[in-house]
Amino acid sequence: MRIVVAAILLPLFYFKFSGAEESSYICKTLEMEPYERIGSGIVALIASILIPRTTLL
Repeated sequence: MRIVVAAILLPLFYFKFSGAEESSYICKTLEMEPYERIGSGIVALIASILIPRTTLL
């Protein structure tokens, strides 16, 4: 199950960093364009790296 979650989150950070139209639209609607998009991409990257390693905790 942890591999499935990591596999879902890994493409998400690429989607956020690439500046895809849908991601930019959502962030522009919230009036936080570069900060929210890149910040959530960093969080998705960190989570996808940490999920397989921290399941024992």
